[in-house]
Amino acid sequence: MNTLRKVPMECSRCGSNRVHLDDSPADDDTVSCAECGEFLGVWFMLRDRLEANARKRAMIDPALMADKVMKQLDAK
Repeated sequence: MNTLRKVPMECSRCGSNRVHLDDSPADDDTVSCAECGEFLGVWFMLRDRLEANARKRAMIDPALMADKVMKQLDAK
């Protein structure tokens, strides 16, 4: 079943963080923005990107970081 989910990344077209994603996505499933329909990638690529961003956050104490710096890390 295709569900709307929030993810810690933004659509490059509209800035939304909501995507269409199956409950148990396969590696080759496509992911699109829930707001504008922009193709965001294939699940295995996005999953790897989200995991890398989570590892970056885990290494940095957010209490010591400004919100702007955290957003810059998310964008990379």
